[in-house]
Amino acid sequence: MSNPPPPKLKSALTDIQKAVTSLENDDSGDKLQEIKVIARQSSLAFQLLLACELASRGVLVAVDVVKADESTATATASSLLTNIRDIAGRVSIDDVSSGNYPAPMMAYLNAAAGMAAAACASSLDRLTDELEGASFDNPSFLLDRLSTLFLPIGGTSSELWNEATKRCIDVKDARFYSLLRWAADCASFSSDDSKQVSRGIIEKLRRLKREMNSISYSSYFYGAEHFAKDQPQLWKRCLDVALSMNEDDGIFPDHVHGPKLSKSSIQHNAYATTPQTVLPLTNMIRIAQSKGNEKRSNELQLFLTAGCIAAVSDKLERLKRELEGAGSSGSSSDDDGTNTDSSSMKKRPLGQLIQQYFLHRSRSIAEMDQMTLTALLSRADLESPKCQSPENDFLSSNEMDLASYETWLFQNYLQQHLRNLHRESDVWTEVQLRYRAMLNRLPEGDALTLGSSKGRGGLSKTTSGASEGISQSSKKSSKDGISG
Repeated sequence: MSNPPPPKLKSALTDIQKAVTSLENDDSGDKLQEIKVIARQSSLAFQLLLACELASRGVLVAVDVVKADESTATATASSLLTNIRDIAGRVSIDDVSSGNYPAPMMAYLNAAAGMAAAACASSLDRLTDELEGASFDNPSFLLDRLSTLFLPIGGTSSELWNEATKRCIDVKDARFYSLLRWAADCASFSSDDSKQVSRGIIEKLRRLKREMNSISYSSYFYGAEHFAKDQPQLWKRCLDVALSMNEDDGIFPDHVHGPKLSKSSIQHNAYATTPQTVLPLTNMIRIAQSKGNEKRSNELQLFLTAGCIAAVSDKLERLKRELEGAGSSGSSSDDDGTNTDSSSMKKRPLGQLIQQYFLHRSRSIAEMDQMTLTALLSRADLESPKCQSPENDFLSSNEMDLASYETWLFQNYLQQHLRNLHRESDVWTEVQLRYRAMLNRLPEGDALTLGSSKGRGGLSKTTSGASEGISQSSKKSSKDGISG
C-alpha cells in the first residue's frame, strides 16, 4: 500500500480540521439532551483522532461529522478498526528520518491530531461538569451513553476491536494499542443502582481527560519541534493544552492572590502548577528574542520561572512518594518503560504507555522528565528574574499599575517558594542518601519499609522527623512568603 500524494493528504487534513472546528458546544438547556450532544461530540472527536493516526500511516479515512448519527456510528467504527487491523505496525510518514513530505504538511498533520485530541478532552471536561453532583431516575441511561462514549464496541465492532488489538500487540504498535485500549477503558464504566452519579465515574472521566490532554500536548509538541520550530502558533497551542492539564491542582490556595486585580489579570496559579509549560515557553521566548520583541520575551520569562519551579515541585513530590513507598514490596518493577514486549504492553498502566509512545516520542520531553532534582533547581535559579518593585503607584486605579503590582507580588512569591524548595530538597536528598546506604548494609533478601514501625536502624525515625520538620517548615515558609 503506497502513501497518498501530498495534495490528497493535504485535502484530507483540511477536512479533518474543519470537522474538528465544526464540533461546537451547543447548550440545549436540558441535561439529558446535553449529555447526548456531548457524547456525540466526544465520539466524533475520538474518531477524528484515529483518522489522524491512520493518516500518519498513509491511510486516509473520512469521518462525516455532519451526517453522523447512531445508525452510522457502528459503520464508521468498523471502517476505522478494519484499517487499524490492516496497517498496524506501519512506520509513520511523519517520522523525522523519512522526509518524504514537506515539513509544513507534517506540522499540519500533527496539529490536526492535537486539535482532535483537545476537542475530545474538552468534551470530557464538559461531561464531568454536567455529571458531578447530578442524579438520574434511570441510571442505565447514563451507563449506556458512557459505554459508547468514543467507539461503539459491541457486536461486529467488538470482534473487529479484538482483531485490531491483537494485531497491534503482535506487531508491537503501541500507539494504536494505547488508543484502542483507551476506548475500551471508556466502555467499562460501572455503577450501582443509586440514582446519584458515583464518585468513581467522575474520577475516571477526569483521568481520561488528563490522558487525552497528554496526547494533544504530545501531538502539538512533536509537530512544533520537528516541523515548525520557528513558528509560534504550534508552540502557543501546546502551551494552552499544558495549562489545561493541571487546572484543578494548585500549590497554593486561591485566596493567596484573591480576586483578579484588573481586567488584564492573568491566572498565575495555572503557570505555577504546570511543569509542562517549560518547553513551549522556552521556545516562545527564543522566537520572541529572535524577532527583537523584548517586551514579549520579558513577559514570558516570568511564566517560564513559574514553570521551572513547578517542575522542581513535581520532581520533589515524586521523590517523596518513591521514598515513602520504598521497600513496601521488597523489590521494584523490572519494567523501566522501554520494554516493548507484548505481555509488557498489556500489563502496563495506560498512563505509562501514553508517556512513552506519545510524550517521549519527542526527545526534549523525555530529557526534561529525566532531569535530576539538582538540575531542575539549577534551571529554576537560572530563569528566576530579579524582583524589583515597580516605580509607579500601586494604589492607582490605572490598569497598568494594578497589573504591575500583581506581577511584582507573583515575582516575590516565586522567589520565596524557590528558596523553600531548596531547603526541602536538601532534606529529602539526605533522606534518600541515608536510605540507600541502609539498603547497602542490609543482609541480602531483607526488605526495609521506610517510615514503618518495623523499620530498622532508626531510619524510619529519621524519615518521620524529616517529614514533620518539612511540614512545619512549609507552613512557616508559606506564611512568610505570603506576608513577605
